[in-house]
Amino acid sequence: MKIDLKEAFTFVFKDERWIPKVLIAAGLAFGAAIISGIIKFTLMTTYHIDMHDSLNALKMSLPGLIITLPISILIYGYLIDLSHNLINNIEPKLPGWSDNWGKFFLNGLKGYGVSIIYGIAIGIFYAFMCIPLCFKHDPVTIAIVLILFLVSLLIFIAFTLVAFNSYAEDYSFGNALNIKRVWQIFTKSYPYLILILLAKIVVVILALAILIISCIGILLIPVAMFISSLISMNLYAQVYKGALAEINNSQIPQEQA
Repeated sequence: MKIDLKEAFTFVFKDERWIPKVLIAAGLAFGAAIISGIIKFTLMTTYHIDMHDSLNALKMSLPGLIITLPISILIYGYLIDLSHNLINNIEPKLPGWSDNWGKFFLNGLKGYGVSIIYGIAIGIFYAFMCIPLCFKHDPVTIAIVLILFLVSLLIFIAFTLVAFNSYAEDYSFGNALNIKRVWQIFTKSYPYLILILLAKIVVVILALAILIISCIGILLIPVAMFISSLISMNLYAQVYKGALAEINNSQIPQEQA
């Protein structure tokens, strides 16, 4: 499977209107983070909750996440439209925001629905995986469960990415929830998807460290994070199309026979 890294890292900047398109999305993400942070800080100071109390801090984060959920859905819908354009070779690849807000929100809502369905299945799997911890609390058991958790998490994320692209391809719930089809594409693409995921984690951590160290760089974090998401979407779409091509090519001899 051939992956064009140059295309992935340059396609954003080939769009003549990439700056406003990226800035709108980055501004939305930054605004959501600020609103969520203000709500969390207000609740924690109002109810005198210790910042080091992770459980209560998590509870205080939920109201902000719920209030900013529409923004998250909107950005998710934008990424779905981007993947749709990438998979179907539609130009310009970066969707425009004008008159598309409703479309992005609706697609994001449907995409969230697909993610929730797969998330429930993943949750059930993890519930069963944690059963050994009910009987044994020794370090070896905990270490084994933790390793299995991390490995399976990467696999599940890769599987969900295939489902994401299956929906984005033609906005079809049927394709996204067709486990047989998703599994077939997954088996052709999972090494590449997991490698991209791991590489993205490393690059994002390094980029965040560099931007945080520089005072001005902090303001660029939302833009950098969104551009990294666009690059990732391009790579995922390339892998998805490559897997589809391999499947279609393997079926041609059978059909001729």
